[in-house]
Amino acid sequence: MPAKKNYSNKSKSASFDNDWGKKEHSSDTERRLHPRIKDRIFVFGWTANEPITLVEGITNNLSVGGVSFDTNVEIKKNNVLWLEIYLPSDYRKQILESLYLKARVIWRKALKNEKGSNKYRIGLRFENVAKKELKMLTRYVEDGFTSRK
Repeated sequence: MPAKKNYSNKSKSASFDNDWGKKEHSSDTERRLHPRIKDRIFVFGWTANEPITLVEGITNNLSVGGVSFDTNVEIKKNNVLWLEIYLPSDYRKQILESLYLKARVIWRKALKNEKGSNKYRIGLRFENVAKKELKMLTRYVEDGFTSRK
């Protein structure tokens, strides 16, 4: 098992998987606490508060700390969502495992509305992640599925 990497925002620089296994360099200005991987994964969710609103989208990036995805549904900042993320367990994306996570909307921005495109991009931070889900997320992000072609 490889040694744990320190991705603390106090470090001078760090490398993390990005863009389907490509390494990207982070500088002192990088605010992220965790490495992230860009991938297109289906996300389904619903708001924790009444009235319940269903949300679905495709991820832009994923880390053990949170996720960003595009959606057609306007979700306000600080709303809590229950998410089901269909995480691939093989590099060909033929086997999927469901992750059930609680997340809070940290930021939201409107996207240029092109015909057939999503209207919003939201960034969420996971809350109270169970050990099983944390282990799955960590494996997926750290592996980066670098053998994917």
